[in-house]
Amino acid sequence: MSNMDDFNKGAALIFAKLYDIFPRPIEFTISELDAEASKDCLINYVETMDFLKAEEFITSNIIGGFDEDTIYHNVRLTNKGLAVLNSIPEILHGNPSLGHQVTDLVKSGSKNLATEGAKQIAKILISNIIQAAATGHFHLTQQ
Repeated sequence: MSNMDDFNKGAALIFAKLYDIFPRPIEFTISELDAEASKDCLINYVETMDFLKAEEFITSNIIGGFDEDTIYHNVRLTNKGLAVLNSIPEILHGNPSLGHQVTDLVKSGSKNLATEGAKQIAKILISNIIQAAATGHFHLTQQ
């Protein structure tokens, strides 16, 4: 897989984990996200966490170093992250929110994240994140 594929999958895993338990904060290590991931993939997941925090989609504190065994605690979606996950892009209008779609996809098993449908949901999710970061607002329907 490419770095972008790892980013998409990592973002989906992270967002699903946080959306499912929101508003409670959680604690986890990157290696807990995907038991089948390679070391390179896990490093990309670490960078994905860093990106999501830097762009203020999540909040977290770090215990330890900056690798796949780093403990992230008090991890929670921000208002901005929740807004993206509760959004329904116009092309998906009438379907569940992105948060529900990503959560359902992750719960169906990690192997399903590699399917074309999963890739499309991840691309839409990432596109919405980038749009929100760049413009500070969305052109989406809120659920």
